[in-house]
Amino acid sequence: MRKRWRALIGSVAALLSLSLSGPVSAATATTADIRADSASDPVYFVPGYDRDDKPGVDCNEYWKPLPEAMRGWGWTGTFHKVGFYAGDTDSCDVRLAKGGQDVGIVELGRQLANHIYDNYTSKGQTVDLVGHSMGGLVARAALTGVQRKADGFPDSLLVDDVVTFDTGHKGVGLTEFCSTAQCRDMRSGSNFLTRWALDNPQGKGGTDWTLLSLNEFWFDRVSERSALGMNAAHFVHYYADSSLGHGNMPNKTTGTYRLRYRNAPDGWVVQRRGAAPGRVAANALYSSRW
Repeated sequence: MRKRWRALIGSVAALLSLSLSGPVSAATATTADIRADSASDPVYFVPGYDRDDKPGVDCNEYWKPLPEAMRGWGWTGTFHKVGFYAGDTDSCDVRLAKGGQDVGIVELGRQLANHIYDNYTSKGQTVDLVGHSMGGLVARAALTGVQRKADGFPDSLLVDDVVTFDTGHKGVGLTEFCSTAQCRDMRSGSNFLTRWALDNPQGKGGTDWTLLSLNEFWFDRVSERSALGMNAAHFVHYYADSSLGHGNMPNKTTGTYRLRYRNAPDGWVVQRRGAAPGRVAANALYSSRW
């Protein structure tokens, strides 16, 4: 069932009334009811590319304040903050490759898929995924590998919803100046993007994708065409705003922003006072109707 969240994005009052008065009432989704509304599904937060010579992420700082805000909005499920660099801090509780930028996105997706399967899918529990920048491609790789029945991937995944923040689904600018495996995978026209990654990979029982994009003037960032460049069900595009950038998009959980959104196959709707990206992402993860 497609999500319909016109009223949520269009009305800040409706957004806040959803959960600030108390926890959202929803049962944990299982294989018997994959598309159930749920604020108790585990959520995996997958970060983006680190350009540093010795890459490493402090996951608490990277995602602050989105997980904390979601708790305040009624989320009760386990939160997993994913890391895949050797220099990641202990706040990244799911450690994948523990290497550098030369571990390709397919391999990161394989390890993420197996973690989800071992801890949740094998027990009949659905999960949600949130990916920022390259993290959205890691989520896409995890589901693609399962659907393709690729070597080393589990047989199935129960992934209810995926939200990507400014992910280069069609490639990222200036990656020609970067020679690492992860940069090569993100490059427009790469084998990963054009031949391997599926356009709308699905988990068992269905996976609902929501893509968020952002107007930015820097030519080395993710274009709107790229961030919305997958055959998803839901699209939200934020217009240029001095307080909103590629790096902090997931961290904006309050305030109002000018945006436009689209629930395929319907057309675009403009909202002058739409909700913050983090709030829209949380609503997209929660509901199977909006």
